[in-house]
This record gives sequence, C-alpha cells and structure tokens, in this order.
Amino acid sequence: MLRTTLVICLIITGYVLAVKKPLYALMFYTWNAYFRPESWVWDRSPVMVFNVSYVVAIILIIGIFLTKQRLVFNFRVFLMGFFLLLCWIGTSIADVRAEGRFTVNELTTVFLISYLYLAVITDVKKLRWMITVIVLSLGLEAAKQGWMTFVFRPGGVNNNPIPFLGTRNGVAVGLLMLVPMIAALSRVATRKWRRRGLVFLSFGVLYRGLSTFSRGALLAASSMGVMWWLRSRFKIRSLVAACLVIGLVLSSMKDEWWERMDTITTAEEKDERSALSRIHFWKVAIAMANDHPIWGVGVNGFPLHYDRYDSLGGEFGGRRAVHSSWFGVLAEVGYLGLAVFVVIILLALRSCWSVRRIVKKDPRLQELSHYSVGLETSIIAWAVGGAFTNFHYNEMLWNFIALSMVLNHLVTTKSTEEILGCVDARESHEEDTSKVSPAVVPQHA
Repeated sequence: MLRTTLVICLIITGYVLAVKKPLYALMFYTWNAYFRPESWVWDRSPVMVFNVSYVVAIILIIGIFLTKQRLVFNFRVFLMGFFLLLCWIGTSIADVRAEGRFTVNELTTVFLISYLYLAVITDVKKLRWMITVIVLSLGLEAAKQGWMTFVFRPGGVNNNPIPFLGTRNGVAVGLLMLVPMIAALSRVATRKWRRRGLVFLSFGVLYRGLSTFSRGALLAASSMGVMWWLRSRFKIRSLVAACLVIGLVLSSMKDEWWERMDTITTAEEKDERSALSRIHFWKVAIAMANDHPIWGVGVNGFPLHYDRYDSLGGEFGGRRAVHSSWFGVLAEVGYLGLAVFVVIILLALRSCWSVRRIVKKDPRLQELSHYSVGLETSIIAWAVGGAFTNFHYNEMLWNFIALSMVLNHLVTTKSTEEILGCVDARESHEEDTSKVSPAVVPQHA
C-alpha cells in the first residue's frame, strides 16, 4: 500500500508540473514510458486508472499550441511520417489480428511524441534535461541490478524483464544503448561527484546488459566500445580505461556465459534459440517479403504468418518471432518500408556527424558534440544488437532518432545564443537574420 501511495503521489505531482510547461509534460511522459510506474505496485488498477500516457500526451499537445511553440517540418519528419503510413496501410490490408493494430496505434503515439521533441527541445539546457530523464528513469534500477549481480552473484545470469524493453534480448540492447548517453552526461557534468556517480551508473547498466547472457549484447557492446574509442580525443587514455573495464567484466563471467558466447562463431545447434534457428527465421522473413514486397505482412504479422512459410515443418516450433529488427521491418513493412527505415537510420547517424563538424570551432557548443557522439554510439549499438532481436518498434529507438533530429535542427537553424538558452527562440526569429552568430551558420537539414 505504501508503494502504491508513493507512485500515485509521483503521478499527481507529474500532472501538476505537466500543466505548467510543455517541457515538463514531455519529461513526465518520458519518465512514465521508461520507468513504467504500474510495474512497481502489486495492484495495478489504482495506477492504471490515471491513464498517464494518453492524458499527458493531450496536455503536451495543448500546451504546445497555447505557448505557440514552432512546429518543424523537414525531410526527416516526412520520412518518419511516410514510414508510419506504410505501417498503417500494410497492417490494414494484411491478415493480422488485434495485436498488430494495437502496435500500430502505439507506434503512432510514439511517432507523435518523438516529433514533438523538435517543438519542445529548443536549447541545450532542455536537451540535457531530457537526456537526464531518460538515463535516470531506465538506468537507476538497471544499475542497481547490475551492481548487485556483480557483487553478490558475479557471472550470474539475470533474466528479469524490464517492461519498457521486454525480455532478455530487448533488455540487453536497450541498456547498451543507454550506456553511451550516460557517458555523454558524465562528459558535460560540471561537478566531480556527478561525473563519478554517472561513471558508477554506467558500469552497473553495462554489467546488467551483459548479464542477460545475450549474444547480441556482446556484439553490441563491442561495436559500442569501438565507436566510442574512435570518437575519443584521448585515445590512449580511453583504450587503457576500456581495457580495465573489459578485464573487470570478463574476469567475473562464468563458464556458462563463455559457452553461450562461443556459439556466435560455432553456431552449435543446442536449442531452438540458437544461431541456426535465427538464420532460418530470417529466410522466412525474406520469403514473406518476396510475396508481399510493397506492404509486407503487416505490423506484428510475422508470427501469424510464420507457420505458413516455415519450410522445416515446425522444427523450431510454431508462431515464432523473427529475432531481428532489420528482417522484422522487411517482412512486416516490405522492401519499400525497409528502404525508408534504412534511410532514417543513416540520416540519424549523418546528423550526429554534422553536429560535430558544425560546432567544432565554438567551445561554447561542445556539449552538443558530446551528445552527438553518445547518440551515434547508441544507434550503432542498436544496429548491431538489434540485428538479433525485435527492437524496431520500441519507443527508445525512435526517441533517440528524434534526439538526433533535435541536435541537427538546433545547429542548423538557431544562433549560438538561442542554443545556449540566452535568447528566447520566438523573439529571435523576429530579429534581423544578420544578427545570427557566425559560430553556427544555418544550413539545410
């Protein structure tokens, strides 16, 4: 009862703040999405009655219009809208059940909120707050579990699901995407205790992700480490630190973990979740896409159509998942949807690169450079780890894509003073464009 009361008080406080500013509403929505307060109480009904996601989304939209926030439309926004349209059309005409339509409805909300990032996050301070909310909402509990496993059960498996991320493989990918953002916050922290606290948090989250025993987690962590080292200005120091962390983590892992990781290269057929079964699932996805090249089989349609396309007659069971974000989009949204999806990911990576290039000569904007490195590394970690799990509809991926769009929008359309929050953006747009700081020259997105 005490826990339920505490959660309800937090929700009421969030509602009060959400009414005051669109930024608070967006932060509250994000906290609810990542933290999932209903999962922390024994009886969910008192919490679910608040219907937080939809109510706060309405408050956010109303707040944006009342405060006359500028809505943004560019090519990236168009691509996201087009991808969502393909999902809607494919699901509408495909033979899928209610779960597919429910996912599309949820995806519509995710895309809308992600789009509103561009209207609400108008300077670096707001961006920092949003990233902090994401990190703490998901990272605190994950870090606690990671450190508890490392200290009391080193090398042990942690199969606890995280509602926002799903089961083992989704948890692994999501937490490894979070680690670079924690590192980015530590780079911009101005107080020593904050930096140390964030480093402590990042290790716990990293260990929690690897303790899932997910093979995709090891590959994602490896790609994440390589990308972070390549973007580091102090490569020798970064390499030494990485070696220490890797040595500390790997030395605690038991034989069971090493045996499972060994199947990445040996592909031994030990159970139905082995590497060989996934290759079969991906072949099935290609067969579905070949039969439905334009619209796919509809969102969440792969399990429903799997038995029909299973050439092995149920050797790996029935109604299986595709176990890949890339092949999941191919099967469920078609070749056109996959092409749009790939372009969205590539443009997100390009945005991160462009931000670093633009702000390179202005020391006042180096904070944006750290966030761009973090987002780029997170998306690379997803691209590798997501190849082995269904993460393409997860809100976290699209939020990170939206954050890359925010970064690009800030440095290509705003002056340095606006980005730093020294000038109100709405007032600045009324001034002569000749007053724009030369440090950031507006460019096309």
